Amino acid sequence: MTSRLGSSELGSDTGTLTPQGQWKTHSDRTLGIEFQYPPNWEVKEKTNRFETGPDLTVEEMSGFDSFGVTTVDDLSSDLVDAEFFASVGQNRLTEGEDNRLIEGVEEHTPIGGEEAYSFTYTQGSELDFLEAVQEAITVIHDDRGYIFAFTGTTSTFDDPENVEIRERVLGSLQFLDGGESDSGEDEDSTGDEEEEENKEDNDGGNGVNLFN
Repeated sequence: MTSRLGSSELGSDTGTLTPQGQWKTHSDRTLGIEFQYPPNWEVKEKTNRFETGPDLTVEEMSGFDSFGVTTVDDLSSDLVDAEFFASVGQNRLTEGEDNRLIEGVEEHTPIGGEEAYSFTYTQGSELDFLEAVQEAITVIHDDRGYIFAFTGTTSTFDDPENVEIRERVLGSLQFLDGGESDSGEDEDSTGDEEEEENKEDNDGGNGVNLFN
């Protein structure tokens, strides 16, 4: 996978995000995706196959917000579509007594050219003064299921800046077809990638594996 610094300034097209701030681009051939993320967030990956949680997490360094990516292989789109995939995730994640469904499965703006579905729910937290919320978006691409999950707190999840971050991350996401898998390296880039149009529609570093 590759993380590189983009040169585009946020002030011109994202009103509340920090002017002059530079977003980074993470490219991961193993997961088959590339996307942009804020400069004050950091990428964390599983170190071995026995770890639970997302395959990849990008989390705010000094906050509670995160973006997680979980994949499920050998998921034929002829047998399971993104809507059914989302329904399974919703049922699993809202069955606990501490979890509460906020928005049921609904169609989401396509991601990377693929149909997508989302649902939103709150999660129990060990901290009494915080309630975690997560929006999970499901996509199936080349017989691989993807769960893109934004996690944050109920008090700030819908703040304009956080909404813009989610839109920009999803709007920049592309599927990388072909090519060889790499373990990863960092490199600089001019980062002139063209953004797709924004998408409509999260306890730090805590994406959720839908099938745990």
